[in-house]
Amino acid sequence: MPFGDVVRMISNSEKVVRNAIASLFGVPSRILESWLLTVGYARNICAHHGRLWNRLLSVAPAIPREPAWTTPVINGKRVFGLLTICNVCLDRISPGHGWAKRLAALLDAYEEIPRRDMAIPSDWRDSPLWAGALG
Repeated sequence: MPFGDVVRMISNSEKVVRNAIASLFGVPSRILESWLLTVGYARNICAHHGRLWNRLLSVAPAIPREPAWTTPVINGKRVFGLLTICNVCLDRISPGHGWAKRLAALLDAYEEIPRRDMAIPSDWRDSPLWAGALG
């Protein structure tokens, strides 16, 4: 099933179904729905060979107002917010996934790429949203 159809199926489901799905990811349904829209938007950019790494996302995800998301601050309008969402979802559906370690290695391999343009905080590896996956 295409990703857009999955997003529409979840968005058009009854509230109890949306809440049950969102609870698997530890967020309210309105936040999960915004995440799905952002992932779909980013997927379309990549599928059409667009530049994503330093883009200001016009379809930005809602960011939970919880300490884990504010220390360091996760900017939903830049790619690091999207990467954090991907990591959080992967932690829930596939613990021990290894994706975060591969991402960290990729960033380390290209230190000349400005982290500011991706809104990557200098202490991102210490964030509770990343530390477990990077451990």
